[in-house]
Amino acid sequence: MNRRARLATIVALFAVLAVPVVGLAQGATPVATDADGRVLPLDEPVFGASYGEWAARNLQWQLSFPDAIAPTYDETGARCGFGQAGPVWFLVGGDPASNTTRRCTVPAGVALYLPLLGVSCSTIEPPPFFGRDEAELRACAEGWVDGAPTVLAATLDGQPIAGLGGYRVPTPYFSVTFPGENGYGVPAGTTGGFVGDGYSIILAPLPPGRHSLTFGSEVPDYGVAFRVTYELTVEQPETIE
Repeated sequence: MNRRARLATIVALFAVLAVPVVGLAQGATPVATDADGRVLPLDEPVFGASYGEWAARNLQWQLSFPDAIAPTYDETGARCGFGQAGPVWFLVGGDPASNTTRRCTVPAGVALYLPLLGVSCSTIEPPPFFGRDEAELRACAEGWVDGAPTVLAATLDGQPIAGLGGYRVPTPYFSVTFPGENGYGVPAGTTGGFVGDGYSIILAPLPPGRHSLTFGSEVPDYGVAFRVTYELTVEQPETIE
């Protein structure tokens, strides 16, 4: 995984043990409090976890798949439901300099995590993404995000989402459970210490129906830009009597 790809979107996971999984029954749906009522607030728990914890789970979820089936590299949306469970579904960005459109069906009542831009550093990578402990990893990740001006954008159903620069989210220190044939070249299993930093938002659950969601970022100094569009169908889960 090269520097351009790492800076284009936070890469991480949900299906691992570094952060406990929160179930749908944990609490009522949180209420969005931004001006237009679409983005969940950064300073309040989202289904019992902080933004930073959801960012770590997102990284864990993404890295839990072999590259051959990873949603990160899915150009159509066919894999958008892989490994998704609980009250927050993770969407993924696109390759640098690409414009990707994915079609995805999500259950009603789940919030949507959007990784706008970020990077992670770990104890298992070579420099410049290497750190020996949490302090070094945090400095590494912060340094990359601090290193250049960033342009962020997101639009839901044709309406821009403002204030994205206020949603910078460092993660806690966490580990990753890797599959075989992973991009890090490490054996399958739980390994490494990771810290991520970057920008992400969590959208309040969308009403049933069709929605169009576009998001992306640009870091001119690093030559990184991506934009991805999700054509979403939100459906009520079937109830079996």
